[in-house]
Amino acid sequence: MPVERHVRFFLAVLSLTGAAGCVSFERTGSAASAELARPALAELPAEYRYEKRPVALTLVRTPARNSERYESYAFALPSLGENGQPGNLVTGEYLASTAKGRKKLVIVVPIYGSSPIPPENLALHLAVWNWRADTNVLILRGEGDLFDWERMARSATAGEFFREIDASARRIATTVNDIRRLIDWAETRPEIDPKRIGIAGFSISATIGSIVMGVDARVVAGAFVMGGGNLHEVFARCVSPDVVAAREHAMRVFGWTPDDIEARLEPRLRAVNPVHFAGAIDPSRVLLVDSLYDDFIPRTAQDDLWKAVGRPERVSMKYAHKRSFLMSFVGFHFADRLVAEFFRKKL
Repeated sequence: MPVERHVRFFLAVLSLTGAAGCVSFERTGSAASAELARPALAELPAEYRYEKRPVALTLVRTPARNSERYESYAFALPSLGENGQPGNLVTGEYLASTAKGRKKLVIVVPIYGSSPIPPENLALHLAVWNWRADTNVLILRGEGDLFDWERMARSATAGEFFREIDASARRIATTVNDIRRLIDWAETRPEIDPKRIGIAGFSISATIGSIVMGVDARVVAGAFVMGGGNLHEVFARCVSPDVVAAREHAMRVFGWTPDDIEARLEPRLRAVNPVHFAGAIDPSRVLLVDSLYDDFIPRTAQDDLWKAVGRPERVSMKYAHKRSFLMSFVGFHFADRLVAEFFRKKL
């Protein structure tokens, strides 16, 4: 209808001009080339091999979230292993477009153990506020943290500490494979085009999402917000209180320095470092949104992932980690709009 089109145009102009006025950022266009991308994996690491079998995913209608263009379903799936979530389940919401034909799918990975708001807001842009209704969306839930920081901070010996680190790495690898099983399920759905599957993540889930894209060629586009590689660096430098408590415990009890922590954790976290799996990714189909002054993810960890992927398009917000999320929200969902537009073009 003409009035509806005018309203949409007005809101689009308002959001773009408003965001430009209150969000400070710098943009690096894609420098992707065959020379910059690393070679693809010769063999899938053992952590990411699993036996494909029918996926017992349960869908339950949740009409309270239904809209004119979308139907909402809660879903649950038993995890392949210990995933750190209640009941050892993979849970979330599936927003299925009511439009005819096969449509793209975007999997939105949560910030495990933290706020559900960023992934929820992105889902609004991809589905509920998407008048094209051309995208199905799987939003995962992530109530439990993948790292047990409290146990690390109580470790009596270095061996106990390392066991907790190893358990965390296994939870991340399990989560990656659980997401890939959701892709197995998606391939069987008549409303999903299996050649148009994308993934998005925020903070820790940006790291997880980039691993998924690196080890599974069925994911053809990825948008990763406030993430990076090198979790060993994150552990040694992040200012999040739970990470600080675990790190300071290790420094006080075991006599380690931050550099010692990096060196000791790097081999234990290598299997969940997306930098080592990025060579198979097409950099022209990746968007990185990060924070220039991030106090959670070191700039070197951001840079290493960007380079490993092959220097894809990169938008760096000029704030610290949490403030970047806040300013994105204040800026009319700045990062969400970037990601939604990226998937509109790339999927």
